[in-house]
Amino acid sequence: MTGTIGQLKECKSSFCFSKTALVGKDEIPLRNLARKDYLFFKLYFAALYLEDKIDGIEQLLGEVPKKLVFRYLRNIDEADVIKAADEVLKQNPAISLAPLQSRIDEINKAYANGIKEGDVFELDYIPSVGTMLTINGQVFCTVSGSDFAKAYFGIWLSKYPLSEDFRDALIVKELVR
Repeated sequence: MTGTIGQLKECKSSFCFSKTALVGKDEIPLRNLARKDYLFFKLYFAALYLEDKIDGIEQLLGEVPKKLVFRYLRNIDEADVIKAADEVLKQNPAISLAPLQSRIDEINKAYANGIKEGDVFELDYIPSVGTMLTINGQVFCTVSGSDFAKAYFGIWLSKYPLSEDFRDALIVKELVR
């Protein structure tokens, strides 16, 4: 079950998110916050930064600056992270995995030691630059291609996401302001 957190707030427990984030040279407002749960486990809080004028999934996954910030609430094994992402990517008929596989493998290296409770992963898409993954404040990699960004952000935000409730909680505009 996924729930929206902190309606009109920036913090939940000890996790706080800024009202704006820098994506490349653009300052982007916080769209919304959500918590991802799996069974009885609270996995992470996430924040989506996206311009207010962006509306709809196709526009959101297009050539617009965006940021997802994940603050992890528990340890997650490398195999579990990669398996979940791979399953979601394979279920999305809007993408072709073959041309993306080497870039997916590149970003998957970030999970070599798994995810630890308290880790912060930031995923930025900067048009004409690529998808930048930052882990605990350190840039891990930048992966080129708008096709990659559409697929990878699509894990959480596409028409075929990891969780529709989680996606909807992130993209709705009315709850944060």
